[in-house]
Amino acid sequence: MSPTEKRYYSSKNWFPKRVACVIVDGDFIPVESIEVLNVEEDISGRDLLTFMWKDQEKQSFVVEKYV
Repeated sequence: MSPTEKRYYSSKNWFPKRVACVIVDGDFIPVESIEVLNVEEDISGRDLLTFMWKDQEKQSFVVEKYV
């Protein structure tokens, strides 16, 4: 391989990690860091979490964030 060729399949390629999050006041909060009270599923299959956040009960759909 010449020095000018790109290595698309090398082990040095970085792949982002997917993290399940809820949205609270516009911020993405990882599901791992909240106390989950209930999980429901809507008709399209999205997960709706009820959870405690700063002594308040909140609800949010689960979204995936790439970090």
